[in-house]
Amino acid sequence: MLRGEVTGEVISSDTQQRGNFTAHVVVLKEEKGRFTNHLAVEFFGKTLELGQTIRVGDHVKVSGYASSRESKGRWYTSVNATHATIVGGKVKQSKPAPSESDDPGDQLPDSELF
Repeated sequence: MLRGEVTGEVISSDTQQRGNFTAHVVVLKEEKGRFTNHLAVEFFGKTLELGQTIRVGDHVKVSGYASSRESKGRWYTSVNATHATIVGGKVKQSKPAPSESDDPGDQLPDSELF
């Protein structure tokens, strides 16, 4: 199981019901250099109520873990939240202009999981 944290702007926040299972899914947008990454994070169980307080436009820092499961020969990966902190609301981040020396390899985080 992989653990880490990510900070980004919430672009989607929705509660989903699957049978007896309820989860709140938050999609974060993280801008790093020239690249924009999106990550769906699930809140369930003890973190369900926390996830339901997060709104579109909030800027949040989420800690959690990634895990995979197999079903009928296919693998599925989930990112599950263990903690979240709202670090700002309705934040509009400006994207820095790329410089000629920007290299996509330089944009990959060294110490972050997500």
